[in-house]
Amino acid sequence: MDTYKELLQQALRTVPPAPDQSRDACTTPSGRRCSLCSASRMSYESELPAKRDAIQQFWAQQYPASLLQPLLASPPGRMYRSISKRKLFVQGREAVLGLIDPDEVETGGILQVNACAIEPTSHQDVYRRVLGVMSSPALRTLFSVLRYLIVRGDDRNTLVLLSVSGSSPSLLKSANALSKILTAAPSTVRGVYLHEDESDGRYYLGSGDPAGRTTLRKLYGVQGLQHEVGGKRFFYPPASFSQVNHSALTVLTETVRTLLQPDPEGTLLDLYCGYGLFGLLFAGSFKHVLGADISPDSISAAKDNALRQAAHNARFVRSSLDEDSVETLLRRCRPPLSVILDPPRRGTAEGILPLLAAYSPSRVVHLFCNIERMPEELKQWEQEGYRVETAVPIDMFPGTAALEVVVGLTRRL
Repeated sequence: MDTYKELLQQALRTVPPAPDQSRDACTTPSGRRCSLCSASRMSYESELPAKRDAIQQFWAQQYPASLLQPLLASPPGRMYRSISKRKLFVQGREAVLGLIDPDEVETGGILQVNACAIEPTSHQDVYRRVLGVMSSPALRTLFSVLRYLIVRGDDRNTLVLLSVSGSSPSLLKSANALSKILTAAPSTVRGVYLHEDESDGRYYLGSGDPAGRTTLRKLYGVQGLQHEVGGKRFFYPPASFSQVNHSALTVLTETVRTLLQPDPEGTLLDLYCGYGLFGLLFAGSFKHVLGADISPDSISAAKDNALRQAAHNARFVRSSLDEDSVETLLRRCRPPLSVILDPPRRGTAEGILPLLAAYSPSRVVHLFCNIERMPEELKQWEQEGYRVETAVPIDMFPGTAALEVVVGLTRRL
């Protein structure tokens, strides 16, 4: 069976290069084109049909084609990312910022680009400002320990996170100096944070353990970001998970609502709930909502969002989301039960899907950001007496090989 990624690569090879690509975007200072995503060589209008064909072929290898709805496009196909990052590399005595490309053998994995076609102009402005002052003596201490530069937000409001190895008074002084540069008008930067980390450097915000609280030192500005979906305003802290494409959140959440078919007398269990997006959007359509996530920062934000929205029927708890903890959550749920699962790329933990099925939810909406995990996990649902009612692919990640697939499941009669 071909993987989705293999099918997409085959489809993209038939798409001719787009002649209207910007000369500066997606190119290195030496003029080489970035190959990390397809945005460097084709327009979104050319890319979208290839992704549509690839997901249709992938789906048809395992399920009836009639169960898959057409691929839903992202409102903007480029310049959409709400989070981006650059890694600091040291070349001799010179420090440079770049993307990570394992195939860049000659440069040791460094890929410097003038601009990225899938990043907003506000992100690109931050990187330009940093690149313009990297030789400044006042910033030498910071750049000697900077690991990653992370930007979150859109073209109206952004946050900057500086991930560094180490801590010292001179570092704090140097970081504050950069903060003043980044927030000088005109600028969309509303907050600057320092993340001090002594890990091995594989993850840009720590060891990669999602159970740990990310400790940030605020250098300037606001406590986090906010955005509006479905007429409701959501706040999330600087290190909390949020979807990478906020412009497509309305498409995503309305798709989930349609497949979920909310029950005003039922309970919604929202697993991997983050800052409460789904649970709070649908709180008015259920009698009870229980959300759970492993991240303490996300759960704190979800509780605050529920308070602001006066969602008195919604409860959010921090949970490890393993078999034991999910059973404890299920015991708190009153039937009839509906379930939303929006797990990370590695998928759900072993034993969770059979456990959920044992409590007989009337409807399940399972979101997959890693399509290659989908066949295995849908097979588990089928073995536990559930069937795929419909699946909706959404292009949440234009330019990349990734898609979000929202799958609605019901118990077989």
